[in-house]
Amino acid sequence: MEFGERARQNERKEGVRGVEQVLLPPFGEQRKLTEELILSHESAILEDFAGFRRLADQRLVKNPEISTGGYEHPYPIGRCREINDYVFDSLASNINNPTLYGVRAIRKFMHAGGLVRKVYVIQNQRYFQNAIQIGTALLDVANDTFDRTKPAISFSETPEEGGYEMIRSVEQFAQMAEVYWGDRAYPNIYLPALAPRYPVLLRRSLSLKNPRQQFDRDGLFLDGAALALFNMNRLQITTDGWLFKLTRQFLFDSSYAGRRLPAEAYKALLDSPQLKALGKFSNNELFVSDDAERAREYLDANYFKDETVFASLPKRLSNIASVQKLFQGRPLVMFPSRAKDNEQE
Repeated sequence: MEFGERARQNERKEGVRGVEQVLLPPFGEQRKLTEELILSHESAILEDFAGFRRLADQRLVKNPEISTGGYEHPYPIGRCREINDYVFDSLASNINNPTLYGVRAIRKFMHAGGLVRKVYVIQNQRYFQNAIQIGTALLDVANDTFDRTKPAISFSETPEEGGYEMIRSVEQFAQMAEVYWGDRAYPNIYLPALAPRYPVLLRRSLSLKNPRQQFDRDGLFLDGAALALFNMNRLQITTDGWLFKLTRQFLFDSSYAGRRLPAEAYKALLDSPQLKALGKFSNNELFVSDDAERAREYLDANYFKDETVFASLPKRLSNIASVQKLFQGRPLVMFPSRAKDNEQE
């Protein structure tokens, strides 16, 4: 989501609000406005956002789904998205508050044409981070969600100064998912109908061991974190006219292209009652296969740049989003943790 009239026009056109955007480059009009209207107010901005962050902590820690549910570590570790969203919403609801001097500076910046947006980035090549970009400055309001010893909020005049970088490829996203989340990434040749939006399948440990219970399973997940990457992906076209260039690069030409799911995981996909039902509902368009060439043929048949593809694209993307909502936060399938990959050369 962005603030400003141009941003509102873009949001109306796309029909999307509150979605992370790509980083603004550290030059041009936004750089000039940032230097003139934002940098001299850094202290006031940090003070106001520290207040928003304190309020976020007070509210979010009382929410059991955020404070404890499904998280390996205590709050705030791992809650960067929840904290960033809450603080961003607090800015939006207080944008006309005359008592907040940092917010007043941001409002003046916006009126001059400055953009304020949520971004999803990589920091220090170690982890994903949600942040707020104000022109070409970057405000990290969840700076302590990886390392509790760090300040809760940090301000960088440019993303580069703070070690932040944009996610530029699906392969880079997959590599960071393995480093930061401890997942294992696979090319989604298995559900090609979902691959334009979800080119990566993530294998994640669900193991739970205690004296009373032993549950030794892995889950296979669709991950919807990198919305900005998807927005970039759907706008990129190969030189020979195929849409979703980043998806195709990852599935067929990346270092992950030969990685294959364990046989147990593939069988679980084939046997899934939910996926079978969705396949029938979609007139068998949502099929399961381990054949990379069949995945390529599906993408070739449905995503070549011509008049018909743009007419059908909104419905296809809506169908993909509907499937993701069914599995949001839950694995597509589960299978034994001991299962080994079937590598392809």
